[in-house]
Amino acid sequence: MLEGKTLTKTLDVEAKQHEVLGLDLGEGIPRHQLFLGVAIVFVWVGLLFLVFGAPTPKTVMIYILPPILILVIGTQPYEFQPRRRLLTQWSLKSRFIAKGSRAIIRSGARPPTRHDSIPLRDRVTVDQLRQLFIPGAKRIELNPAISDHTHTRVGSLILTNRRAVKLVSSTAAKELSKK
Repeated sequence: MLEGKTLTKTLDVEAKQHEVLGLDLGEGIPRHQLFLGVAIVFVWVGLLFLVFGAPTPKTVMIYILPPILILVIGTQPYEFQPRRRLLTQWSLKSRFIAKGSRAIIRSGARPPTRHDSIPLRDRVTVDQLRQLFIPGAKRIELNPAISDHTHTRVGSLILTNRRAVKLVSSTAAKELSKK
């Protein structure tokens, strides 16, 4: 019997904007990047304009470079789930870091208790930050025998020193075994 791998990828159809206000953009810019970029630029430049005022020739790169970097890096596909973009992953991870709980019961219909919350030291590690901001970064292991998961405890402990409990009397067990 032959075995093989299925080499498929989701079809990624995207609309491109080839012209903006009479300006030809050549091959075109994907529309989701264009609209996201406009939103990021307006928020960033508006924030800096309120704090520092109009840009000077020396500070114009601070006004332009961060939104472009966020747009270029943030719209790349996430390595472990290619249909999700890095910007989405950043926002989900920052929400998890800020909120500190996982919705376990009915997708968050029940508010989390203190037992559902995860301490900050378990939510954020240096390796997670490196993986988040540097896609494809390798994990740093100072001591390979010890991993982060050995120290992480969420919820109550499971006791392993329990003994079996007799649920059925010996006479009932004999009757069941005869049948």
